[in-house]
Amino acid sequence: GNAAAEPEAWETNLPENGDLDMEVVRNLPKDMRKDVVEKAKSRHRVNSRKQYMPVAADPTAFSNVQLLNFLKASKMNKKIEKMAKDEVGNMEEGFVMASD
Repeated sequence: GNAAAEPEAWETNLPENGDLDMEVVRNLPKDMRKDVVEKAKSRHRVNSRKQYMPVAADPTAFSNVQLLNFLKASKMNKKIEKMAKDEVGNMEEGFVMASD
């Protein structure tokens, strides 16, 4: 088999619904963290598209799916932003402590 086509071990452990456990992500190596977040966002987009297809002809259902997907994406983005801010805050604290 083509090794490049096979998912890495962490990819197979991503939840299908895109609901990342930020504590788990936070504990990953920094270079892997970005890959996991990007993969989760990509998976969310794919799942969103799948949900739109069956309701494309029904404006009310389509709007409901749009709203739900927007809320899911917003929730995930808030978690990611918080993790990034916490990381920057921890780095600044470490810098201040190291310079004392």
